[in-house]
Amino acid sequence: MKSKLFVVLLLTVGLVFSVVGAASAGSTLVFGSSGDAVRLDPADVTDGESIQRMDNIFEGLVEYEAGSVLIQPCLATSWEPSADGTEIVFNLRKGVKFHDGTDFNADAVVFSFARQYDSTHPYN
Repeated sequence: MKSKLFVVLLLTVGLVFSVVGAASAGSTLVFGSSGDAVRLDPADVTDGESIQRMDNIFEGLVEYEAGSVLIQPCLATSWEPSADGTEIVFNLRKGVKFHDGTDFNADAVVFSFARQYDSTHPYN
């Protein structure tokens, strides 16, 4: 009987201590880093610290497979380059929304590319 009571107490104490460090809703995220991000604009990031942040905040049309240089789908489910290699048609993932509830669609992709390549664009 004593051994059963001991096991129950041990499990109870273990359960209590397993949730002691658990974060509650609305908690602050602490992110350890060896340096500061220079920019938080994915169109203008060139340093490693900023890239680490971007990888955790934004998703692209494609991404690298973990531990590899192979490209895999992300926000694009598939893509097809033109015969002459000057265009790529991307098929976009359905049902994706931005943090404000706005739909992710072709207009959002065009806007993103336009602001990067058009020096007169207001968000370049």
